[in-house]
Amino acid sequence: MNSTIERFLMLRLSIALFFLKLFIASAIADDIPIEAEITGVTIYQDMAGVVRDGQVTIPAGNHMLVFTGLTEDLDTDSLALAILSRNLLIGAVEVDKVHGRDVAVERERALREQISQLNDRSRAIDDEMAAAGIQLSFLESLAQGYAKDAWQESVSGSADPAKWQSAVTFLGTGAIDAKKSIRDGELKKRELAKDIDALRRELQQIATGRKASYTIRVAASTNAPVTADIRLTYRVEDASWRPRYDFRIDTDTKKLDIILSADVWQNTGENWNNIALALSTSQPSENIDAPEIDPVFMNIIEPFRRRTEMAPAADFNEAEVDQIVVTGSSLNQASLDITGFSAIYRIEAPVSLASGANEQSYILSEEQEDTTLKIRAVPKYDPTGYLYATFEYSGKSPLFAGTASIFRDGDFVGTNNLDLIRPGEKTDLALGRDELLEITYDYDGGERSDSGIFNRTQREDRKYLIEVTNRHTRAVDVEIADQWPVPQDEDIEVEPLQSATPPTEKHIEGEPGIIYWRGNLAAGETMTIRHHYRISYPEGKVLTER
Repeated sequence: MNSTIERFLMLRLSIALFFLKLFIASAIADDIPIEAEITGVTIYQDMAGVVRDGQVTIPAGNHMLVFTGLTEDLDTDSLALAILSRNLLIGAVEVDKVHGRDVAVERERALREQISQLNDRSRAIDDEMAAAGIQLSFLESLAQGYAKDAWQESVSGSADPAKWQSAVTFLGTGAIDAKKSIRDGELKKRELAKDIDALRRELQQIATGRKASYTIRVAASTNAPVTADIRLTYRVEDASWRPRYDFRIDTDTKKLDIILSADVWQNTGENWNNIALALSTSQPSENIDAPEIDPVFMNIIEPFRRRTEMAPAADFNEAEVDQIVVTGSSLNQASLDITGFSAIYRIEAPVSLASGANEQSYILSEEQEDTTLKIRAVPKYDPTGYLYATFEYSGKSPLFAGTASIFRDGDFVGTNNLDLIRPGEKTDLALGRDELLEITYDYDGGERSDSGIFNRTQREDRKYLIEVTNRHTRAVDVEIADQWPVPQDEDIEVEPLQSATPPTEKHIEGEPGIIYWRGNLAAGETMTIRHHYRISYPEGKVLTER
């Protein structure tokens, strides 16, 4: 036989015999339990990556490395095991789901055990108090007997005062001790009741009801004793974080502080104690491909007569400001790692978060931006000014969509829903109502007329008067918005009258018919705007507006 083929066959046989030997050895190998604590967690939008680290000393021979008590919520397909030793051979890996009567979560077991122990102590105190009560009753019966004997001896003239004084002292001291035991017992029971109540509340918060867990068994073999570091990683669901913002504006300096916090919650079935916590903006998904696009086919058909309808006019929606209760944030700070496509915030202080506990809040970053301020109003709908801050975001990581609490000069003015803001993007931030901008919106007259001999045209003049007065003690920039009707029929024409105040900007892209007047008003100054325009359309037609 060819020597090369012989060597190849011998090599394959050796490998097969090795794995067969390892498999047979694993069946009779000693179990070595692995203590691998959770040391780090990276939370994504709707899942978390968990890291467990441990160290194990393995004697020479064949063994099974056993991890127990892993949450039943873990994704078994994501399990990865790293053992840092060149002298250790790893064989088959088994993952078993273990169903048992005991609750799998360690903290739940510990809480239940503590509550049981405290209940035992409370029952022992009940026994002590009952014994003290019996002692007190016995002393009371003795006192009654002594009193009867003392009366008889005093009548017969044989009373011994020293003996009765000693008896009274004995009875009094005994009664005091018994009553003190009862009082001490009641005090201890009250303190125990507080401790039991606190443990029960914590148990109610974290209780998962899980009766199952995963056990991982790994076949390992070594020719000499070895100490190795072990790392186990896996993914779990039921963990998430969401961004929350505080926007704080100083209208004197026009400085805007942006404080990004993270609200973190988990119900994975595992308690995270003193871990390194990271929050990632990446969103892992099973669907990671771009959508496919299909061809579009075009053909020619006979033309038909189409009736044109009026389209709805664009609406101007000002920001809504709702009142909520503001909650505080913890003082944890985070470092930021930027990659090409995502950001990871790493909480600098160790974090503890029990499964099912209330969400915790961590401060991730603080940015300060220079702004320009303006007061925007839509007097046609609301004769109130609303303050806005315009800034170009200079942060390194995007501000992802979330809830924002708005503070103006230290006062809370409301909340708003923040859309995604990318670095370098210009943004308008609503800062609430401004009661010092006085605005009136009045009808300024109007008329109807017609012209033409053969093709008569109807004309409708609409006139509105807008007056804006600055009641601040300083100059302010104002922006007044209104609208012209947008023709959807070629026979309709809309044009400003000669008496109209020309708008600063009109027909902005995506906002047809929307017009703006902008200006800087000194303290006490009034801006007068004549919103005058004419609508022309053929006689006999009826205008509709939507």
